[in-house]
Amino acid sequence: MVFEDLDAGDETRRNGDYVSFEHPDGDGTALSGVTLDQGIPVTADGSGVLSAAATGDDVAGILSNYDVYGDTGQEEVGPEANVKVRGEVIADMSGLSVTVGSYWDDNADVYVAEQIGSSDLYRVQVR
Repeated sequence: MVFEDLDAGDETRRNGDYVSFEHPDGDGTALSGVTLDQGIPVTADGSGVLSAAATGDDVAGILSNYDVYGDTGQEEVGPEANVKVRGEVIADMSGLSVTVGSYWDDNADVYVAEQIGSSDLYRVQVR
């Protein structure tokens, strides 16, 4: 398959939109405190802070990157995360109920187009 070389959070097409959100752990949190993985569906609370989305949540999009930086033992998270809010991307749907050819969420924001091999990675379209 053509998408098997892509990782969760990677675009499958160049067109699309991203929005920056605050890290839920804030700037300066140790790397061990980072709880979100790249490529998962995320939701935002009223203050704009991200968390992992569950079935039934209003989805903000698919987490594109959640960069960390620093030397060993000094790792910190940056102040913002980038979320794919429109376009096509590889999503890690581990532990979520997914049906290929249908919308994952109640608001029809995340369409599950195809499974990548036999993994928990799926090509999804976000709108």
